[in-house]
Amino acid sequence: MSTYFMCHFIRKSSWLLLVVILFYSDIISAKVKFYTVVEKTRGASLIFIADVVEVKSDHLILHTTIPLKGSVPKTPINLFWGGQNHSELPENIVNAKDTILVFANPNGNGVYQPFSGVQGALKLEPGWSSVYEDAITKIIRFDSASSPESKSSILKTMLSGSNQISENSALEIAYLEYYTGKFRVADLIQPVMLLTQSPDKSISLFAIQLLGKIGDKTTVPLLINMLGSQDEDIASKAYQVLNLMLDMKLPIDIKQSYASRKTSSMHLLKWWNENKETIVLTR
Repeated sequence: MSTYFMCHFIRKSSWLLLVVILFYSDIISAKVKFYTVVEKTRGASLIFIADVVEVKSDHLILHTTIPLKGSVPKTPINLFWGGQNHSELPENIVNAKDTILVFANPNGNGVYQPFSGVQGALKLEPGWSSVYEDAITKIIRFDSASSPESKSSILKTMLSGSNQISENSALEIAYLEYYTGKFRVADLIQPVMLLTQSPDKSISLFAIQLLGKIGDKTTVPLLINMLGSQDEDIASKAYQVLNLMLDMKLPIDIKQSYASRKTSSMHLLKWWNENKETIVLTR
């Protein structure tokens, strides 16, 4: 009988992750809540990278190679998932010698279950181990940091690297925890502005959304220029954010041609430069 292990993939250009974060959609379907890397890192008591030693009918026998969180046993770990499968999630075959990332909680008597059932394990492709290890380690460091300065520094590092999992995670934390006062938002403005130019459109869109949440005047010229982007999704997101920040309906038809939007954005930028001192932004 073939054995399947259900894994939830958050891919580098995942639009699903963007939808989950930006619009607070806790339930994607009637039965399954999809968890982000940040949520799983915070919710699991054990996180580790392991090699699959043996595949059983209802569990995996794992050998830990890189512990990331908690007191991970050095002996082989039995990871059970029986009775937790959901048809809404993709099935992925896991074979002996595969490497997986595990978010787990102990269930007593040496038994471990993946966090949120099927979403608690990810089969790692070559090169993924270091990417996830870096992101998860920084999330844990952020949560344990005691001062706003330290937390801000960690978020800046996550936003300024080339690790897209870290970038997405930092954007998520900043967006959802903006009002907590736990970190200095002003320190994040420059790296978030740079991420609006990311080649990964999901990150670029998320960064634009976060700039709207921050609501700083220094970001307005950048957002106005993005109205003239050749990418209609980018232009549309900038349009939505600016409408909210300026508390007005911009005199631009976002559905017009690229050339027309470019010209309109130049006129709007001129208006902004002439009136910015008297404008109060909303968030």
